[in-house]
Amino acid sequence: MAKYSTISLSKEFYEILQRMIEEKPELGYNSVADFCKEAIRLHVQELKREIREDFWRKLNVDDLIKKISMMSACTDSICYDAFKAIKEMVFLTAGDFTIINGNELFATGIGYDRVEDLVNKHPSEFIAGWDELEEKLKKFGYVRDFPTEIIRRDKKKLYVLITAHTIRDKYFFVCKDITFRKMMEDKLMKKLGVYEKIVKEIYDNIVIIQDGRIKFMTQSKAVTGYDETEVLDKRAESFFVEEERERIRKSMEEVMQGKIYDRPRRYKGLRKDGKVVEVEITSKVIEFEGKPAIMAMIKVVDRKNKNSGF
Repeated sequence: MAKYSTISLSKEFYEILQRMIEEKPELGYNSVADFCKEAIRLHVQELKREIREDFWRKLNVDDLIKKISMMSACTDSICYDAFKAIKEMVFLTAGDFTIINGNELFATGIGYDRVEDLVNKHPSEFIAGWDELEEKLKKFGYVRDFPTEIIRRDKKKLYVLITAHTIRDKYFFVCKDITFRKMMEDKLMKKLGVYEKIVKEIYDNIVIIQDGRIKFMTQSKAVTGYDETEVLDKRAESFFVEEERERIRKSMEEVMQGKIYDRPRRYKGLRKDGKVVEVEITSKVIEFEGKPAIMAMIKVVDRKNKNSGF
């Protein structure tokens, strides 16, 4: 293979170069070919210099340093694979909790275009309740489903559950976005709040009875005079006057067998202080903790005694 390629010069230009070489031997060229080789070498050298200068002019040194730091932070393939596989917001911090890497979901999730924009930032800048999270992580080395908020770059909030643990001298964080779920829960709680208010207006007490025993009761002390611990797991009929108890037992059996009463039944309830209060009870069969139960909705008939009623 030839070391050099041939080049073509016009006759006039060749003759000019030949005369110059002959008239100025101090230049050190033996022929036109030697002169051309030197000219090409200098031109190529100049082109390389211009390319280098253009490269360094366009290079963002800060970004380069960050990328090198990110690469060195995830030298193990396990870490790299985790970043790719986890479909949640993920980031890695140094021992002082400054961010050294993260996935694209993490960057876009909190309002940034690139992960590099978050390198060297501290999570406390956007994670609410960071001090408590950091304290737990330092104490136990592991935190699971820590509920908190992430404040995005545009000041909008994300509700997240953060799981974090140590990896050698670093910390690995996974942020599960539960914003949609939180919104639905808030709406549900508002609906339940309205429902509870309506029920309280209609009924003075709601009791769940399973196998003849009370498993749940609202407003137990205010209505019956008993503390919750005195009510739970007691026989339901024991809170009524003696002559009503057999009727109560029979009524519960009929309800459990599917009988539906077309109107509330009246009974005489017995408070802890010995007072007798007339009440109306509407009941239906429900499922409670996986087993059939009776939900009894109780209304005090004597409205004057509502605050001291059953």
